[in-house]
Amino acid sequence: TDVVIVGAGISGLTAARRLDQAGIETLVLEAGDHVGGRTVNLDVTDGVVTEGGGQWVGPGQDSILALIDELGLSTFDTYVSGLS
Repeated sequence: TDVVIVGAGISGLTAARRLDQAGIETLVLEAGDHVGGRTVNLDVTDGVVTEGGGQWVGPGQDSILALIDELGLSTFDTYVSGLS
């Protein structure tokens, strides 16, 4: 192992991906029970899932939007106007 990354949140996983792409052997350590850090789905009830962490991206967040595109992930619109 050339590099040890502590934490398997989005930043740690992205760092590991970039290092791996450069041919550098990495080891990712995570103390929690899942990877992704604060990006996690929560089961509310049968068939109903809600977001339990980091969930919004928007204009100006070019790096995370590029990563979403690179990984083939998708987003959906969130409406912020009107009565809440």
